[in-house]
Amino acid sequence: MDTLHPLAIHMPLALIFLWPLVDGLGLKLDSPHLKRLGLAMLGGAALFALFATVTGQAAFDEAVRQGVDPKLLRTHTENADLMPWVLLAVLAARAWLPRKLSHRGHALALLLGLLVWPLALGVGKSGGALVYEHGVGVWKTAIDGGGAKR
Repeated sequence: MDTLHPLAIHMPLALIFLWPLVDGLGLKLDSPHLKRLGLAMLGGAALFALFATVTGQAAFDEAVRQGVDPKLLRTHTENADLMPWVLLAVLAARAWLPRKLSHRGHALALLLGLLVWPLALGVGKSGGALVYEHGVGVWKTAIDGGGAKR
């Protein structure tokens, strides 16, 4: 399961950044199709974030088994573990606010979605640092032993 984490993380990140743009365009153009697509993208982001969190826990456990200091992983995991819950809260707001406050509620839900961007950027940056700066989860090359993870 830990090997799925690098694959699992990219979909929620892409959807987190794209759904407010699509949904916002739907609001601007008053397009029900784009609004529904944006809402579906947000729902997908929440589901994929849950999957990324599950695979991330497996990757965390594997990294610790291989001797990585859990403190090195902590900032990334703490912020990443928030992501599904934040997205579920934004999804609830996006589903509810437009019904109660019409266009204003829709715009407010979009603003909440944009406020998720810094968290997503931080999670992506810290995950990238674990891989590219510390070599967490990177396969060893044939030169340094081949075939096993560091």
